Amino acid sequence: MTAQKQLTPRATRFSSTHICEIAGPTMAPVRGRIANISASGMLVEQSCPISIGDVIHVAIPGNGDVPGTIVRRKDGNIAIKFFAKIDIAAFCQATKIAA
Repeated sequence: MTAQKQLTPRATRFSSTHICEIAGPTMAPVRGRIANISASGMLVEQSCPISIGDVIHVAIPGNGDVPGTIVRRKDGNIAIKFFAKIDIAAFCQATKIAA
């Protein structure tokens, strides 16, 4: 009998159309549209030359400059996991998205 893996619940995601700026030590700053965002990460429409595992920082309304890492690239999107949870209520307030 195998032990079942405990699943971590997904954070609530919010759809967005706002633009963010992403930069890192190995890349020039680029802008992309936030497709969705949660307290723990975001999906950005951007096909810049960046690799999974790259450390970046992203300017997020209501939260300032947030460090994270690239965890997925697919179909012109990049997924970013933040190193620490952001204040999603501050993002929603800054961008006028209903929380």
